[in-house]
Amino acid sequence: IAVCAAQKVPDAVIRRALSTFSSSFEQCPGRLNIYDGHPFRVILDYAHNPGSLTALGDLLQRLRPDYGRLIGMASIPGDRRDEDIRQMGELAASIFDEVVFREAPDGRGRPAGEVTALMAEGALGTGMARARVHSIIEEEAAADHCLRLARPGDLVVLMPTSVEAVWNQVLTFSPTLRRSQAGTQADGQATHV
Repeated sequence: IAVCAAQKVPDAVIRRALSTFSSSFEQCPGRLNIYDGHPFRVILDYAHNPGSLTALGDLLQRLRPDYGRLIGMASIPGDRRDEDIRQMGELAASIFDEVVFREAPDGRGRPAGEVTALMAEGALGTGMARARVHSIIEEEAAADHCLRLARPGDLVVLMPTSVEAVWNQVLTFSPTLRRSQAGTQADGQATHV
């Protein structure tokens, strides 16, 4: 508001802009985008480091009483320190009932599977049950697995790198197909660590 006022933007324009802004995908892609078109809610947010996951986790804890399970897809870039990657896993375990760890398309110098293994190590170190920790390296398959895990009333939180692609995946997901394919793993790539 201060910047707009300093630039002599009329008050009516500032008021209109603020009153019509939302965290919708169209206005703010990748930042707390909410989709309620399934029997469960989906939140898409680009939380990709411990600080942003902590902030998102604070919000999710306030929302938790309204939902069944919290299911999350989490990742962190591979060029972070091992302890930061493990911390991401610890934080995810403290927030979600089911967590799917995935990797960014570019491992940033790490071999495939190393980032998910470190996050899983962090989650398991908190005492999270092995059956609730999933590692799927590829983002699309990881998002699909989260959506297939969801039951009516759950909250699914996806933290993608490819924001637009995953948002489109949420929009086109069919919960009816999920029920008919229950028990299958996402492209056979899901593993419990």
